Amino acid sequence: MQGLRDLKKRKQTSDLLHKFARGMQILSSSKMALRQQDKDKLYMYTEELKSLVEYALPHIPKEKLKNSPLINPPKINPRVIVLFFSDMGLCGSYNEDVLEAAKQLQIKNEDYIFAIGAMGEDILARIGIKADGKLGGMYSDPDISTVSAFFMDILTIPLSQLTLIYIESEAGRKGKAKIENLLPLSLDTHKEKSSNFQFIPNPIDIVNEGTKMFVYAAMLRAFYTAAFSEFNMRWITMSRAEKQAKEMSNNLQVQISRIRGESITRELLDTIGGIIGGEKNR
Repeated sequence: MQGLRDLKKRKQTSDLLHKFARGMQILSSSKMALRQQDKDKLYMYTEELKSLVEYALPHIPKEKLKNSPLINPPKINPRVIVLFFSDMGLCGSYNEDVLEAAKQLQIKNEDYIFAIGAMGEDILARIGIKADGKLGGMYSDPDISTVSAFFMDILTIPLSQLTLIYIESEAGRKGKAKIENLLPLSLDTHKEKSSNFQFIPNPIDIVNEGTKMFVYAAMLRAFYTAAFSEFNMRWITMSRAEKQAKEMSNNLQVQISRIRGESITRELLDTIGGIIGGEKNR
């Protein structure tokens, strides 16, 4: 029967979609777990760095901090904006949410724009922006040396502000775009001067290197957060696709069973009718 053959083909397609979506779910889940570990490590590291810098600040004369490129960057310098897009599709409104957040900053021609994520360049082109630098294809298996070099290069630019835009999410929940202003640094400069320990090296070196590493680590933390959120969004999308494919397959199976049942009933009725008709003709 043509109708039954078509239903069987559609069910096979639904079953394949179900298996594909399930496989993507498992893959995304494993990547999420790895990026979550990276996030947690970076969070502790950045907090420790921030505390170290804040302990050292009271030991430095204020006039020596006036020209600090990270604590007091000149306001005449351009802004640097780093946008974290996705590496692949199938992750809902991820890129659209980043783009909408970017529009809030009213980007100007003199701003430096950096795009993370393989899809970033194409997404920015929609609003007529060309990235000054881009980095893609690193979320799944990060090459930390490449990522580090990219972020460190950004920190060599004379800037007034450093702003990150990325998606932050919890497992199984749709994320939201976060605008994080890293520079100028927000530090507790009112801590009392501690005399319980000696700074080795001296406090100025600690602040200079500590602030630089803090900003770098915060950028890396945003990178891992964006990666986690992409895999999380893909997991959510694939979960929905798996559910829909399973429901479709079940509905098709019901239709196939009904058609088979109707066919068997007709054959039985024809057989019984033939038997009865033969007996009457005897």
